[in-house]
Amino acid sequence: MPEEWRRGPILGLALGGALIGVLAGWSAVRGGVGVLATPGPIWDGDLSGWPAAPVGGAAWQAPVALALLALAAGILLPPPWRWDVSGAAVVLATIGAPAAFDLAWWSPVLVGGMVATVYGMAAVATEEARAGLSRATVAGVVALHAAGAGLVRPWTTALALGSIALIGVVVAALARVLAGPQVSDVDTEGMPPHLAQIGGAAIGAPCSPFPVRWRRCPPSSNTRPRWC
Repeated sequence: MPEEWRRGPILGLALGGALIGVLAGWSAVRGGVGVLATPGPIWDGDLSGWPAAPVGGAAWQAPVALALLALAAGILLPPPWRWDVSGAAVVLATIGAPAAFDLAWWSPVLVGGMVATVYGMAAVATEEARAGLSRATVAGVVALHAAGAGLVRPWTTALALGSIALIGVVVAALARVLAGPQVSDVDTEGMPPHLAQIGGAAIGAPCSPFPVRWRRCPPSSNTRPRWC
């Protein structure tokens, strides 16, 4: 196709993809917020109405559409748009998938942890600084959502924070290891800036679980003992 003819199809595809992304993204945001909006106190949420969002039925189409949109954006868009658009689609698909597929109430912790692991490792595996920072942002956002979704019960909170700590250690170690081939002498020249930023942020993740302290709430006449 001649160069001057390409603008029309490209613009049409971009508008179509943007419309699909907005519709599917709105559905995913509703699912992601519904996962976090569990009624009841922290560590003693009422799971009878979980999640506070539409589940099952045609809701599965939103995360699937977002996953396909992320794949298309990663292939067709020029940098840095490919990294940002595909990353945003992955975030929306991740937070919306548990409600859309009517998964178990603890599934957001596992789904978010797996996506954060993949994107955290991909962030330090690339030599493109912009791509690394974009992927690290995706990992951080889905990890924070998983931590918020895990506040329903004490053991899911421990699982979410433990996963974040483990991911942080792995990503920081990989950043140090993969910095070697990118510079002549990492001890004298230091790590590449994007690896230093990502590794520094990741090494702070293991500290996140320590401020959490569990204790038993005082029992009352109308509530059973719970964690607070």
